[in-house]
Amino acid sequence: MNYLHRLLSSLKPSLRLWTKGAVDQERTDSVGYVNSDVDFGFKFLPKSASTTVLHALYFLNHDRVFNSKDRGFGVHKWGRLNSGNLSDVSNRLIIIRDPVKRFLSGYSSRVGYHRELSAGKIKNRSVRNRIKVFDPTLRQFINEFKLYMEVPVINHHFQPISDHLAGTPLSFFSHVVKIENLDIAHSLLQQAFGKDFDFAREQRSKKIPLGTLTYQQLCKITDFYSADYQLLQGYYSKQDIFDEWEEDRLKLLSQTYKSSVSGGLSGLTGYVNEDVDFGFRFMPKSASTSILSALYFLNHDRVFHPEEHGHEVHRWGRVHSGDLSNVNKRLIVIRDPVKRFLSGYSNRVGFLGGLSKVNIKNSSLLNKIEVYDPTLQQFIDEFKFYMQVPTINHHFGLITDHLAGTPLSFYSHVVKIEDLDIVHNLLQQAFGKDFDLTREQSSKKIPLGTLTYQQLCKITDLYSADYQLLQGYYSKQDIFDEWEKSREQSRVEK
Repeated sequence: MNYLHRLLSSLKPSLRLWTKGAVDQERTDSVGYVNSDVDFGFKFLPKSASTTVLHALYFLNHDRVFNSKDRGFGVHKWGRLNSGNLSDVSNRLIIIRDPVKRFLSGYSSRVGYHRELSAGKIKNRSVRNRIKVFDPTLRQFINEFKLYMEVPVINHHFQPISDHLAGTPLSFFSHVVKIENLDIAHSLLQQAFGKDFDFAREQRSKKIPLGTLTYQQLCKITDFYSADYQLLQGYYSKQDIFDEWEEDRLKLLSQTYKSSVSGGLSGLTGYVNEDVDFGFRFMPKSASTSILSALYFLNHDRVFHPEEHGHEVHRWGRVHSGDLSNVNKRLIVIRDPVKRFLSGYSNRVGFLGGLSKVNIKNSSLLNKIEVYDPTLQQFIDEFKFYMQVPTINHHFGLITDHLAGTPLSFYSHVVKIEDLDIVHNLLQQAFGKDFDLTREQSSKKIPLGTLTYQQLCKITDLYSADYQLLQGYYSKQDIFDEWEKSREQSRVEK
């Protein structure tokens, strides 16, 4: 009787795995592929190279490639049929992966490639009736993740690893291998089975760049997998994935969102926070530094310090950029083109030395420039030439070029720079917090009357398209009238 009891106990894991639909509920933390002959076991987990490793294990066991058409089922079922208690072997392998990258791989494979969230694939009528969007985009999937997790195949593939392991610590495994180090797993299998083989990449879905995610989406995913990050401490961390995301985000944005203005974003791109349904189209010399500093404070409850971050607040803004169409409250701050020009000269050329010899990196331009640190007169006279310097091109480029055809009517809030109190109220309302909107630029203001009539004509001609865009807010006639008053006042003061 005792013998029969022991026999049934040993068969219990395999018997459970034979039962369709009971795999996720019944598998215990110590169950995985087991081969006692070579004293080796493998804990296979979704989206952690399990398909690749199981194919290799099949080949090592049978000296032939696994063919699902011949077998009538996938390699994972073969793995389950050959599962047992991992405690029965000494060499226990587990492959781990950063939770966010595992999430993205899961979406690409299960939702994108296999279309597990298409209407025809969802068998549970109750769940299917509650789903509004089938074959969701990544954004839609993240927003309705809790509902989509009711679909069993999605739940299985996106469930935290800590749940799959059900309390088993990583120390239980003799070999914990990061997915980036599959060569270690290859060597381990080769040593265990005494055979050579190739690791073939079995998944055919497209890799989704980490930088595709917005900041808010990344926060949602890392929060969901908090227990996994705790489990994977020493291998992966939230800080590491946020750092990698920031670099990838900037790289992706620089490739995807370039307009004709050097270093610019596309017309529909800007700071986006879907949690508060707010977006801001930041542009050079239009209070963007002040507003981005305020947005940083509203997001993080602390002041942005460039020396602490090693970069300016505009980089933070670009990293947190996204499609402004995804939010309803869209802010743009506009400015008279001539005043924007003067502010740009004072700040970029005067205060920051953007046209000093040491700050121009392009060697071919260096050889052509006759006057460094030009006066305002020299800058206007040679403006076309100085616009070849990328940072000058970016800050003095037409707003119409920055917006790349997007009309002002796209924005729910078009605010003149003279009315920043409206911006303050809008941000306060969106984030539900009080804050100060401080002036961040420290360059000296150049009076409008400093310009000669000819210089003013040149600048307004340069920005004719912007005056057309800003019709109803700013006009050439208004700036000429204001210039005349400024000139008169300067004569009286003299």
